[in-house]
Amino acid sequence: RALSSEGESAMEASFRAIQSLDKVVYRIFHDKISVPLKRVEESSLNRLRTQMEKLRDECLRFVKHIVKDHIWHKEGFNLKIVEGSDEKDMAPSCLHLKGVTEFGDNIDDEWFITWILVQLTKRRKDITVHTVDSDGQYILIETANELPKWLTPENGEFRLYIRHGNLFIVPRPKTPTQAVDIPVKLNPGDGLRLAQEGKHCLEAGVMKKIEQAFRKKFAGFPNKIRKNNSHYFRAILPQRAAQTLSSHPSIISECVRAFCDRDTLDTRACRKMSWTGKGQFVPQRIRIPRLLFAQLCHQKFYSPSVFRDETKAYLSLPVQNPKRIAIERGLKLAMGLEVIYQRAVKAGALERYNFEKKEETSSGIGEEVKASQEQPSSEGETFSSLAWETYLDRLKKTGLVQRIFRGIETVERTLKTSKEKFSTPYGKEKEGGKKAIGQV
Repeated sequence: RALSSEGESAMEASFRAIQSLDKVVYRIFHDKISVPLKRVEESSLNRLRTQMEKLRDECLRFVKHIVKDHIWHKEGFNLKIVEGSDEKDMAPSCLHLKGVTEFGDNIDDEWFITWILVQLTKRRKDITVHTVDSDGQYILIETANELPKWLTPENGEFRLYIRHGNLFIVPRPKTPTQAVDIPVKLNPGDGLRLAQEGKHCLEAGVMKKIEQAFRKKFAGFPNKIRKNNSHYFRAILPQRAAQTLSSHPSIISECVRAFCDRDTLDTRACRKMSWTGKGQFVPQRIRIPRLLFAQLCHQKFYSPSVFRDETKAYLSLPVQNPKRIAIERGLKLAMGLEVIYQRAVKAGALERYNFEKKEETSSGIGEEVKASQEQPSSEGETFSSLAWETYLDRLKKTGLVQRIFRGIETVERTLKTSKEKFSTPYGKEKEGGKKAIGQV
């Protein structure tokens, strides 16, 4: 039961450490830039760094184009420039690009990154890729049935690379002549050199079977992962949270993880919901990875007391009622965003999410929606009632909901007009009804 300095229990810390093991590490080497640093003069090093920065920018632009609107389960594709080897001596001492992505429970993200690396080597014939994950040589593990008997994931270190869009496996030496070029035990520099030279590789027939087993893992990408990975659902959530998810759809992954992994301190912050605030609840269609949607649905929670008045009518409905399901999912997402905000405040990292103070107005994730803080008058129905929700659903057909978050002035004007129309008796507005709806 010992607590760490941040108040996290030892069990929670161990669980987070285990989760962080699910990651893939990939390195990109250039034929001319990735040369041993001991051969590079100091005057030429800056020029090589500049060329490597251009290569990184080109790779990231290409990846952004093919990834498009994919929502990563945990972390996305990334690259940074590395000079020399690392603490585990897993790379040759040269300039190269390195990326590390935690994919969590979604193994499809790992194979999506592998597919991206294959596409990069197709596009650039002068780069070579080496990739491993937490289990080691995962490509060899997945193609184990087609490997030669002598080749195993244990002795296959620094033997497998991706080049020209295909796998390249350094064979073991069969003759004394080959033993001169191919060391019995490869180091990072030997493996990279042999892959770039391309003189020695496994037999074509063996490589063909390994290649077929390898490509089955990402067959149909990227359309397959976009279709199978995405799920759409309806949620009713506070307007500020809805606007955040609308303008930053990729934050849904971190939002769900923050809600599912919340601790005692996070739960305490969710009681006040100081960032989300009270106000209008609106319906919204949300896209989310299927695995995260399953985690969101199976998480039990207690509705924050600060939303008791707004959610009382919904939570009194039967458990299987669509409106109750939508409000429960919306509350979970709002709590997840609240946890993200409070953690960012504690870590001093608000600029990472572009959170802003409530009294300020910005176009980022912290944009304040003044209309969400309006309190309806006692005359007529309240905005959070079932009657208002039904009326708002009808207005959805006119395009109001789709345009409601384009700007603060639009939100104030449209909701004010809608409220007046909704609260006015039908007889008094009979003649001007069509005109009022047109204004909305």
